[in-house]
Amino acid sequence: MNNLLKTILNISNYLVGVALLLVVWSYLSTIYPPAIIPSLGSIYEATINIYQNEMIMSEMGYTIYRVFASSILSVIIGVTLGILCGIIEPLNKAITPLAITFENVPPIGWMVLTIMWFGIGDIPSIVVGVISAVPIIFFYIVSSVQNINPKMFEMARDFKLSKMKVLTSIYIPSIMPSIAASLSTGIGLSWRVVVMAEALSAYDGIGQKLWGNYMYGDTPAVYSYIFIIALLGLAMEYLVAHPIKNKIEKRYMRNANKNR
Repeated sequence: MNNLLKTILNISNYLVGVALLLVVWSYLSTIYPPAIIPSLGSIYEATINIYQNEMIMSEMGYTIYRVFASSILSVIIGVTLGILCGIIEPLNKAITPLAITFENVPPIGWMVLTIMWFGIGDIPSIVVGVISAVPIIFFYIVSSVQNINPKMFEMARDFKLSKMKVLTSIYIPSIMPSIAASLSTGIGLSWRVVVMAEALSAYDGIGQKLWGNYMYGDTPAVYSYIFIIALLGLAMEYLVAHPIKNKIEKRYMRNANKNR
């Protein structure tokens, strides 16, 4: 009963926040011209038209494909480099300045370069997403590897474990929480960066449709696409990233408890 009451209260809080936003929006739409803040009714009509008259599911599919491709590549590259640099200090000293440099270049800079290198299409959006996410994942993993308890390696030497066994029995289990966190971070960051990159580097996708409607001056459609992007972002976070992260963390904790 207490859990049900808490759930109802949480939902009520969210609904109050949404209702407050709608009230403020309705008021502002009476002050500002429709080209800046359109009415809620016009945004609703634009959303219905998008779903009825445009191939919105295909556009979503293109974006989701690019986000997943970018996320998977980011995690593979970031985790691999992070493990290697966490183990090999000279390599860490060589790679870390590059990672810091890449991290400090804004996505728009990489977007311009990738369009120059690859032209318009899928690759620029995916590459920009990878370049933006890899440094963050890399630093996650390096820190996690370097914080592994040294006594575990002493035990490995005492039992004369092979390097592969040390990797699979010590390194991987110890950094699983960081891998789970990096996966969630990679998906969230790739979503934002890929959608932005699509505006100029793709012929299709949600980001490109948003930019196209802005260029045509269709303000209600612009807000409608922003709304769609926000909902898809929430879905990616809570239906994909969080379940995967929770599953990895639960499995890690279960295995850790067994090994105590």
